[in-house]
Amino acid sequence: MQRIQAIRVVTVILVITTVALGILNRAFKKNQRQITVVRLINSIVKCVATVIIVIAVLAIWGINTTALITGAGVVTLIVGLGMQSLISDVVAGLFIVFENEFNVGDIITIDGFRGTVTSIGMRTTKLEAAGNVKIVNNSDIRGVLNQTIKPSTAKVLIDIEYGESLERVEDIIQTQLPEIEIEGIIGEINYDGVATLGASGVTLQFTAECHESDIFAVQREMNKRLKVMFDENGISIPFNQLVVHVDKE
Repeated sequence: MQRIQAIRVVTVILVITTVALGILNRAFKKNQRQITVVRLINSIVKCVATVIIVIAVLAIWGINTTALITGAGVVTLIVGLGMQSLISDVVAGLFIVFENEFNVGDIITIDGFRGTVTSIGMRTTKLEAAGNVKIVNNSDIRGVLNQTIKPSTAKVLIDIEYGESLERVEDIIQTQLPEIEIEGIIGEINYDGVATLGASGVTLQFTAECHESDIFAVQREMNKRLKVMFDENGISIPFNQLVVHVDKE
């Protein structure tokens, strides 16, 4: 009889939890912030439901749960003193979510690792990039660079030979650059002028705004299209050169 009653209680709690989480997931998944908050709430609700099931089943079996909870409180206090790092992770995770520092789906950089946030848990945050997953304790996250909040800038540097007429090259750029359209660019490609005077040529800088997730694809396509434009107009891109001077005896 006790076994049947325990099964009923567990079933009811699981059904209520599943229905509540299902409604929550459907109602609050309209943007990345809501998805992040919902996932964190899911973790908390599952933990609470597990504790309730354990206490309810023990009560049905005739175990004095009041004394158990009181004793558990003492044990929790003792264990808590040795689990300060875990508590710090949980508190840091809550602050990350509710202060909206970053959300699931954002591209961020932590300790030099750039990746997409795949989950923000109660204890850890996971980043993924090129098949690699970095797991960071929430309390260890410092100096996060969020690269998703605003559009990023794709930058391309191209050299031309010193023998080229800079005025002619810039006239060509001004005329033909607006005709170049690349998927992922927000707006158009900008010519920023001469970046540096290098050892073998004059370095020109081009920039364009895009989403961080598209930045590498945009840079590759900009390199390709600008190289084609230069080739079509006979603008020479220099090779690395080494000049050797030999003294005459």
